[in-house]
Amino acid sequence: YKDLFNNMNQFLKKPDLIIYLIASTDTLIGRIKNRNRGYEKDMSEEYLHKLNIYYKRWFSQNLEYNVLEINTNNFNIQKCSTDLNGKNIFF
Repeated sequence: YKDLFNNMNQFLKKPDLIIYLIASTDTLIGRIKNRNRGYEKDMSEEYLHKLNIYYKRWFSQNLEYNVLEINTNNFNIQKCSTDLNGKNIFF
């Protein structure tokens, strides 16, 4: 992910804000199971846990970007997919 970010960073304007959607490893595993996507089924709990650690470390050490951290552990996209007028909301 660092290589991808550094490559993209060479060509794109520095973002005004990075929105970091945080979820625990258990939450991520539950979401992956619910989505039931073939390409995600082999992601190990260890891999997701390490990824969470690395992202948290990177965001906490990188002071040149404004970062908004949002805890999404209690967010359920299936329950929150319409607005007050009954229209679909896309995230």
